[in-house]
Amino acid sequence: MSSRPRVLFASTETFEAGDQLAACLRRHKVRVELFRPPAHGVFAKALRLVSSLVYQHVDQSLTDESDGPDLTGLTAALAAPGTIAVQATDQTLEPLVATLADRPQMVRRVCDAPEPQGMVDKRWQVRVAQEAGLSVPRVWLDPAAVDIFPVLIKPILGGGGAGIRPAADAQELAEQWRVAAAEGGPHFVQQRVHGRTMHVGGVAKQGVPVVIAAYEGDGPAEFGQISSGRLLPDPAAVSAARQFLGAAGYTGIFCFDFIRTESGEHYFLEVNPRIFGSWMTLQLGGVDLVTGYLYALGLSEPPPSPSPDYTTTWELKHPTDASTGQVLRAGVARVRTMRPFIGWRGSAVMLVDLVAHIRRTR
Repeated sequence: MSSRPRVLFASTETFEAGDQLAACLRRHKVRVELFRPPAHGVFAKALRLVSSLVYQHVDQSLTDESDGPDLTGLTAALAAPGTIAVQATDQTLEPLVATLADRPQMVRRVCDAPEPQGMVDKRWQVRVAQEAGLSVPRVWLDPAAVDIFPVLIKPILGGGGAGIRPAADAQELAEQWRVAAAEGGPHFVQQRVHGRTMHVGGVAKQGVPVVIAAYEGDGPAEFGQISSGRLLPDPAAVSAARQFLGAAGYTGIFCFDFIRTESGEHYFLEVNPRIFGSWMTLQLGGVDLVTGYLYALGLSEPPPSPSPDYTTTWELKHPTDASTGQVLRAGVARVRTMRPFIGWRGSAVMLVDLVAHIRRTR
């Protein structure tokens, strides 16, 4: 086993944001390992092979069982000497935090906060945001108690826009609540505040931001990840995120979702305590998230003061409704833009993923 500090990455699905961060960390002499399900199909196996260019070890024991992912191999690696952190998607992060609830030293490597289970629970997040003085939409745990519309039905666990269902009136709420209940998992109802969705991302250490920036973007769906991002000079949003982080005492990478109304008020929606799909907006825009993360892990000096680029929009995902040639050109351009940070290893993984995407969608 290498004596280098080790960061684990875990996901039961494609993890592009993790691959990009892992490629950056490897360039800084951090050992990175991937935990994923077994690969099936030609392109899945090709991606598995090329992933070895970024990850020093790829473990395929993270099988997706009916009651959640098999975490046996991941928890064993987490307990091994040298492991300092885990980055995981929600489907793995939440059950991992729950599994390690009675092992505080280990769970802090997954979600480093005084209340790590709270950091992945939207009910707890709402309470902390309210106590910190942030504006928060009204929430209900019982749909029968809802007295204003429109509203959103949201999973209590998870992020990235998955599972969100709008309801314009009581009848639609009842119908959508039945659908959500059939899908499983706890849900709650949140008042729908109209405005522009925007984000605040960065890295914190013991509740104090190391790097932090507001940004917005565009995406193909009303709820979900954005496909392009640009930094915003929004001190009010940044201040609100700082208030929450201080109250939560969190250390690690974060991404807040806010609604900014026409009057300029910011409503807290949720925070994701993990690497997020649009993190390259910060890195490309002059906010050094990678060095900030290394500093939070105790592996680097503090990052330099940022020089944010508020003028450029960065393409983050494969374009939709485009010809094969357009998708290919856009994908290659993305790789070239990110290569100064992810290096040739990360670039190779992105290019193979680009080809696999074209084959899957054409």
